[in-house]
Amino acid sequence: MPKTSFLFSLLFAVSSLNAAVMLTNNGQIACSIVLSESAGPVEQHAASELAKFLAKISGCPSPDISSCEIEGKYPVRLQLVNDPELSQEGFLLDVRSDSMIIGGRQAIGILYGVYEVLKKYGGIRWLVPGEDGEYFFPKPTIAVLQGKSVSNPSFEYRSINWGSANINSPKWDSFDWMVRNNLRIFELHQTYLAKHLHKGLRERGAEIQAGGHCFSDLLGGNYLDYEKWSDFKANLEELYQTHPDYFPLINGKRVFLDGHKYQPCTSNPEVIRIMSENLLRYLHKFCSQSPAGRYRLVNNDGTGWCQCENCQKIDRGSPLMVNRYWTFINELGNYVFSKEPAAIINTIAYQNFEAAPTEIFPDQRFATVELSFNRICYRHAIDDPECLTNKKYRKQYLDWEKLAEKQGYQLIAYAQIDACGAVFMPIEDLYIADLKYYHKHAIRGLRPQLPPVDGVYQKHINQQVKECWYAMWQTLYLYTLFAWDIDQDYERNYEEINMLYYGKKAWEGGMRDFRKLLSKTFQETPGCFGHGHSSPLGRCLDKPGVQEELVRLLNSAGKAAAAEPDKRALVHVQRERSIFARTWEKFRRDYLKNYREVRSYRKTAPIQIDGQLAEADWKNADIISNFKLTKIGESRPAEQQTSVRVVYEPDNIYFGIEAMEPFPDKLLTAINQLDGPVWEDNTLEIFLTHPDLGNAYYQLIFNAKGVLFDQFVKPGASSSKAFSSGAEVGTAILNDRWILEVRIPTDPLGEKCFDGQIWKVNVLRARKLKNIAIESGTPIESSTWSIGAPHDTGAFLPVHFAGKRAVHDVSRQEIDTRMWKNGSFSELEHGSISSANEKELMLPKNWSLSGKKSSLELLLQENCLNNYFVKLKSGILLQHYGPWERKPSPENFSIHFRAKGKGELEFLVFVYTYAPHHHLRSDSAAKVLLDSDEWKYYKFEYRQPDREVNISGALRCNSGEICFDDVFFTAAP
Repeated sequence: MPKTSFLFSLLFAVSSLNAAVMLTNNGQIACSIVLSESAGPVEQHAASELAKFLAKISGCPSPDISSCEIEGKYPVRLQLVNDPELSQEGFLLDVRSDSMIIGGRQAIGILYGVYEVLKKYGGIRWLVPGEDGEYFFPKPTIAVLQGKSVSNPSFEYRSINWGSANINSPKWDSFDWMVRNNLRIFELHQTYLAKHLHKGLRERGAEIQAGGHCFSDLLGGNYLDYEKWSDFKANLEELYQTHPDYFPLINGKRVFLDGHKYQPCTSNPEVIRIMSENLLRYLHKFCSQSPAGRYRLVNNDGTGWCQCENCQKIDRGSPLMVNRYWTFINELGNYVFSKEPAAIINTIAYQNFEAAPTEIFPDQRFATVELSFNRICYRHAIDDPECLTNKKYRKQYLDWEKLAEKQGYQLIAYAQIDACGAVFMPIEDLYIADLKYYHKHAIRGLRPQLPPVDGVYQKHINQQVKECWYAMWQTLYLYTLFAWDIDQDYERNYEEINMLYYGKKAWEGGMRDFRKLLSKTFQETPGCFGHGHSSPLGRCLDKPGVQEELVRLLNSAGKAAAAEPDKRALVHVQRERSIFARTWEKFRRDYLKNYREVRSYRKTAPIQIDGQLAEADWKNADIISNFKLTKIGESRPAEQQTSVRVVYEPDNIYFGIEAMEPFPDKLLTAINQLDGPVWEDNTLEIFLTHPDLGNAYYQLIFNAKGVLFDQFVKPGASSSKAFSSGAEVGTAILNDRWILEVRIPTDPLGEKCFDGQIWKVNVLRARKLKNIAIESGTPIESSTWSIGAPHDTGAFLPVHFAGKRAVHDVSRQEIDTRMWKNGSFSELEHGSISSANEKELMLPKNWSLSGKKSSLELLLQENCLNNYFVKLKSGILLQHYGPWERKPSPENFSIHFRAKGKGELEFLVFVYTYAPHHHLRSDSAAKVLLDSDEWKYYKFEYRQPDREVNISGALRCNSGEICFDDVFFTAAP
């Protein structure tokens, strides 16, 4: 095993050998390990580990392990002790001149104590599983200070839940990493049934945690007869045929428990009896196999519950399942506790029953209540008052804390971080901040989930999942430190472990700055992120120049790592570069490829127009980049990229634009007068059109001094240079970019900005530098965000005034707050015709096509890449307006579109009741007779007669062949 040559902190040095005892002395063994003859497998494994690593670190032979002292050797005794200062899993080190005791109330405490000696006095670290993560400095003399010390964990329950890998994977590297870093192994009963794993699991103090998502298993008795477990589904189907009343009533019909979509009928007395008796059998068969074996009692992993009258009575009118869940769980637990009072059963608050109950409380005899808030945001700390997601979870934690104090529950925090690993999220500082919050608020256990690095995976599992651990290794290692001792020094440990893993030269030569910038970029990206969140990872690289700088730092670290004596350093830096490429860079490409519409969020606080973009609204804004060259028919990205943010309020629209520039001192800024020929300079241009303007638009041109030219342009007529936008401008020239910040009043534009409205916008950049030989008036580079002709309103990007950023109350998904989506038809997806599902075709995203004989084509606009329009011969193309929820529809709507062709195009409004959604009627909102191959703009009004409905907007070709584009159905003020 390669050994590191780095010195550890002086914390681990022995300050005075006179007050110490020698375990090894100048490469010679000075101790023996003494075990009781009755020592169990954990103590024996602890002795073996101590002997192995003392020899490995010092280079001496392994010490003897015996049941008695060996003359001339300092005795190190591993033994159970009953010290009142010790918690159940704590350990003590009692070092005297004549002997040393490594003790614990439980055998697992002895094992932790052995690893503490090796870490503290041998200087060894296990950063990641396997020898790849094992670091120590060769130390011929290992001396231990005399005195007694007791160490108890800050959190009583510390483990990792495995995901994605096969259950019976022999994860010995991961298991060893866990116990060497003071975690407890809890394995499922299915794993325990793999007999070849028994010995190794027992040696490492593993406990059985049967159960999981188990309601179907408990009803059908799955795994109780292991030899016949494969017959489980057939047995359950037989039960369904004979007793359908055991199964959930869904929409008036009893349905089979196939998978995890639904729960059994929880009010049926026979269901309660069968599941209670099987729960007891599980405890006897599996949990009795280990001293602290426990059963994790959790619903099937779905939110569907029985709708029969008796079940719904238990809900007491609540739409959530809190009352029903705890009523049912208590009934199961009451039966088991009446038979086995000492049974260890863990329960869970999850999905639609995660809130703290106010009427039916968990039985106090349950060992723990696990708060499984999977969708916590890891972009913000749990106590961040601005985080939309964590605000809800923080309240639930506090509610459970009050309940736990009153009822005596032990609370465990469980959250999946595997998604963070799969996308390479640098969350270590936030995760530790959350641990400190939990420790203050009655949380007594922690159980993150992710895939093991040495798991056995099925073929469909990709490399990204398998390498989750390496993407999260700092978070995982620091978790073990702080779970045991919440008062650890974060900065000292963070520096030490990274310097070891990447090598001192690479850490100081780029990796430290890479991790710092990666974390800063991730945390400053708008929106929430965690397991199941929808905030696109590609958005993380929106800020101009960040991606290039991250790659530069990784490359710099790679060069430095090549000079490290420890060859693992280069491997680790290269692995990080690979993970970054497979996650951040890949998702960035996907993000840039797929977005075609812009979301602008409403202004919440004053914005000072100074060219700084420092206000919170700028930080919250989506950043649109991916500028392409304006050369017709070409989609090549501009060499120097530009990034745009848009914020609005009714009376103003704000733009914050950053133009990357390697030669900022050479920007051409010769024009000084308002409405002068500013286009001759290095410029940024903003083109604006709102729905009432058709193909007319406002054009504003700015140079880097903030000098403005503005005009109103109506194709086919002379431009109105008399137009004055009244724009307020601020600019800044930095060492790698220039910034334009502008506030444009809406009054001169003839339309206010209001929530739900859609404008079309283009931003054009013309790079011109002084003293560079170019044709007069020709930019070095001209680029735009619209991927088309700069002055063609058909190619402008839609900008949606989307209100404020929001997340869903239950799913914690970021809500797409646009009420009407993809009216430009430039985002595509595979779809099917709703009444003829056998026919699949490409459709505009967010739209549906109805009609058995529908005929639809998506065609590219002339000279515009990725900008499509629809040709419809028959059928109906429709989209739901807003969310499918109980929310009053607006009263007045504006309908805008452009169309060409020959035939009749009709705009329909379909009206539905609230859930369940029934079609009430179809209103004809507008009809257009077309007889031209030229695009024309149309505007209509629609008044909604009844407010308490859901609606969809739809276009139907009544005759002929119609082309249409830029269809916007929006609420009117």
